[in-house]
Amino acid sequence: MVLSLVTLLLSASDDFAVVRRERDGLVLAKRPAAQSEFEELRVEGDTDASPESLSDIIWNDRARSDVKTYLAHRQIVQVEAQKRIERQLVDAPIIGKRDSLVRFERHTEADGTIVISWTLGGKPENAKAETMKLQRGAWRLTPKPGGGTRVEFRTIADPGGVPALFAISPQRDVALSIVRAVLEAS
Repeated sequence: MVLSLVTLLLSASDDFAVVRRERDGLVLAKRPAAQSEFEELRVEGDTDASPESLSDIIWNDRARSDVKTYLAHRQIVQVEAQKRIERQLVDAPIIGKRDSLVRFERHTEADGTIVISWTLGGKPENAKAETMKLQRGAWRLTPKPGGGTRVEFRTIADPGGVPALFAISPQRDVALSIVRAVLEAS
């Protein structure tokens, strides 16, 4: 299920509009999202690190912990070699608290590209708040000829009950911060 949603997410037409180009080489882009007034975001960049080392950092959450993602609590509920389910409690200004299950999956494609994807997995038992309306995304770590990695991070998060206008800027900043934290950890 997660793999089919990610295939759809990553194979959709590339109608992203560049929002801004950062001095560090990252490019932030957006496009309208189906099923939501929130935007789907994409951050792209290049690094000398290998896809395997980046995947390890992402999968094992070894990036800087001081990045402001508004994730107040995370608990791993179920784990397998390349799949896991996490309970995530988000607490953000204006949006408030959202308590959700998120399903993660990691796989390697034939060309060596590593994809780590996530999608909303529902409402936890004994939820402490409303559940996110929509949450999905993926890291795509593609090996570059001669070494290094082309990094692509896509995400959409719709908390529900809040106009997108209030969350656009913070969500863009968080997406850039997450990618930077992973690249700095490599």
